[in-house]
Amino acid sequence: MRGALLRRGAAIQTWMIMVICVVSGCARGPDAAPPIVVLGASSLRGLLSDAAESWRVRTGAVVQVRVDSSSRLARQLEQGAAADLFVTADPEWLQRVPCEGCRRVVLGGNRLVIAVREGLSIGEPEELRDPHFVRVATAAESVPLGRYARQALAALSLTDALSPRLVNAPNAASAEALLRTGAVDGAVLYRSDVRDHPATRVVVLPSSTHDPIRYEALLLRPRAAALVDWLASAEARALWGRHGLVAPGEE
Repeated sequence: MRGALLRRGAAIQTWMIMVICVVSGCARGPDAAPPIVVLGASSLRGLLSDAAESWRVRTGAVVQVRVDSSSRLARQLEQGAAADLFVTADPEWLQRVPCEGCRRVVLGGNRLVIAVREGLSIGEPEELRDPHFVRVATAAESVPLGRYARQALAALSLTDALSPRLVNAPNAASAEALLRTGAVDGAVLYRSDVRDHPATRVVVLPSSTHDPIRYEALLLRPRAAALVDWLASAEARALWGRHGLVAPGEE
């Protein structure tokens, strides 16, 4: 009887210690390294979230991902925001970040598509001239998607026809949301933004109509060096492919 009580008491004590650790965060220990902070373009939300989890499993290091438009993230860094890695599809914004001697790493890429809302169809880019497409979204010209989209529309001689109907979203994710919710009839988006919408009809635009879409990373602190090298490696190609992106070395 006494032995059973002792065993029960020990079990309760162990359980209480576990609860205290969960509440206080002692599992990480007082000397645990702070999270690796990654600032990324909104079109990389899914990729970077999965990469953060994969990196935690591989190394035990915690990665904190924050996504927004490249222009907004670059301005935050200009104003002194703390981060270890900045990933964007816009080399111009990388150049604006104050980081003398920081290493730049080319990662994967993306493709540009015209997508239309459910219930509509499209076979060629020129079909956007049809009056059925009352509102067509893309990102503002200040962010990479918006600039690539305008290059493509100009190359396809669609600028004049679409300018009055163009809806500018603050970033790629917001442009995709406008299409997904039916707020617009069509959108010029990254291919990765429509991978989860099998019912959406898309036309992939020729890469010759716009500058190459390449994601590039700026290594702001050495502690993120191993992470960025892994993201650029052949080992990470499957991860990029799962998100509808062009894998490193294939862009």
